[in-house]
Amino acid sequence: MEYLKENVLSQKAYKNTKYYGHISLTALPELITKASLIAIPTQGETFGLTIIEAMAMQKITIVSDIPVVKEIISHNENGLIAE
Repeated sequence: MEYLKENVLSQKAYKNTKYYGHISLTALPELITKASLIAIPTQGETFGLTIIEAMAMQKITIVSDIPVVKEIISHNENGLIAE
């Protein structure tokens, strides 16, 4: 997460960026609703439920380049895969 924060600061996008870390299941739908896009920088996603929820709410979804998310996201088709 620190790398992402540093990257956002270097791009001067910090005014529009919020970092939440772990989010409870009860808080997740409201936060997704308010978001313009969802970035899920995980290195160990097991199923990708958060990814599916964000996509169901028609949010731009950015995910890590790990095998399990490639079963859900097709780069530039239904989301973005970041290296």
